[in-house]
Amino acid sequence: MDVKPQSRSFLDHLSIALGRSLENTPVEERRISWTTLYMETQGLGPTITLSLPIVSKPDGIWLGQRIAGIAGIDIGLAELTEKLPKEEQLYGIIVDSNGIIVYHPKLIIPVTEVHSVRRSACYDASHVRHRAGSGLRVQYGFSDERVYRLVGLIDSIPTIDLFELEGNSTAVSRLRRGIVTRTCEANVIVDGEREFYCANYMDPRSQW
Repeated sequence: MDVKPQSRSFLDHLSIALGRSLENTPVEERRISWTTLYMETQGLGPTITLSLPIVSKPDGIWLGQRIAGIAGIDIGLAELTEKLPKEEQLYGIIVDSNGIIVYHPKLIIPVTEVHSVRRSACYDASHVRHRAGSGLRVQYGFSDERVYRLVGLIDSIPTIDLFELEGNSTAVSRLRRGIVTRTCEANVIVDGEREFYCANYMDPRSQW
């Protein structure tokens, strides 16, 4: 990870403050951080990472630092959605606390075998097209053609709101509000011929 020297200084101070705030907090009560959906470079494909800081004793590391490291686990989207129904008339979706789609049958996600092409500047555009298919559209720029040849957004997962895939009806607004405010009800939300069922992930340590 590339971090500017000035940013590192800020991170040091933030790390100390975070460590002190968590010092007397039991591990099971510490907030879990969830990343947004991203493409994992080792072949796992669309992935979400859960992480939790590891706090050390005072002066256990250096310069008053309290964060000894980060414990994390990667969960592939395929595993996360394994038990969700995926039929035409019945399907499950996952939405975060900002109303952004994490999983939806209509969400277009890059092909796992192609996305990491962008990570290397040694690929020729012909190799990119060969792996991605003849329909690939690659962005070009004059400032650094060698890099711009590879940034055709083939590894990008779009950030899409629930409204964009389910419509901006009163029922969808009610569904989205229940998700964002964590106030889902057991009652069915009817939207014409469609029915929505809302459920919140209730771990208070999570932003989901």
